[in-house]
Amino acid sequence: MEEISLVSSTGDSRTVNRDVAMQSPTLKRMLESSFIESQGTIKLEEFDTRILDKVIEYMEYSYKYKDADDDVEVPEFNVSPDISLDLLLAADYLGI
Repeated sequence: MEEISLVSSTGDSRTVNRDVAMQSPTLKRMLESSFIESQGTIKLEEFDTRILDKVIEYMEYSYKYKDADDDVEVPEFNVSPDISLDLLLAADYLGI
């Protein structure tokens, strides 16, 4: 599985499976473009590390359970109230 790097506003890099990242229309366009981001490193200067980590956690959760049968119990995805607004803005930006 191919992996890419997502870099936060503070310069912290996180590795994520390319298929997981491609769930985001924004990241997908970047990865499929002729720009430098298509090389596998995307700088997301809009998000600090704690938001980027939660975004990645959600994309992995979504990818894992996207084809779950009705009889599979999908756990809740919990979001702390103190990051909910920033996370909502990140989700809107990324289209997830």
